[in-house]
Parts: sequence; C-alpha cells; structure tokens
Amino acid sequence: MGRIKLKGAIFVLVLSLSAVGCAFPSKYYRGFLGSDLRPGMTQKEVKAALGEPAGFHRQQLSANDLREVWVYHVQNRNLWTNHLYPKSHLIVFSNGVMLAKDPNNPYAARNQF
Repeated sequence: MGRIKLKGAIFVLVLSLSAVGCAFPSKYYRGFLGSDLRPGMTQKEVKAALGEPAGFHRQQLSANDLREVWVYHVQNRNLWTNHLYPKSHLIVFSNGVMLAKDPNNPYAARNQF
C-alpha cells in the first residue's frame, strides 16, 4: 500500500512540474508579448532578442528597398489552449532595419508603416 502512495505522489509531482514548465512562455513568446521589439532595430538586435526565425522571404521592391520578412512560430504555452497550431508572427525589415511587427501587408510602401 505504501508503494502505491509513493508512486502516486511521484506521478503527481512530475505532472505538476511539467505543468509549471508549460505555464511560462518561451523566449520568443516573451519578446512578442513585451515591448522588446520596436521599429528601427537592426536584424542583429532582433536576432539577439528572439533568436533565429523559422523562415524568411526576401524581395527587392525597388532600387533602394530590399524587403525581408522574418517568420516566427510561437507556441502558446497556456495549458488550456491548443498546442498543435502555433501563432505566426512576422517581422518586416527594409534594408536591414525593422519597419514593423505583424503588419497587415508586409510589402506595403515604407510610409504606410
């Protein structure tokens, strides 16, 4: 009987520790929640804040506008939400300088940000 209680207590402890780990957001998630990102940051500064993007797209819009869109997939670590579909965030750069975070149109003219 004592062994069953001990195994049950260990199971509850492991389960609660894993729930605590899921309750705290990852580094990426904190960066998107807080005001860590702001227009004017360099690509190097954004990488230092968030790490490597999951993907990116680069397009030369004009002779003086090389647009780069970085994609970050952020998994909400709240226990009560769906973990299978991460939220995607876009960071838009023009010539290596951040223009916007999560814009409606990442390829809009620079003066529309």
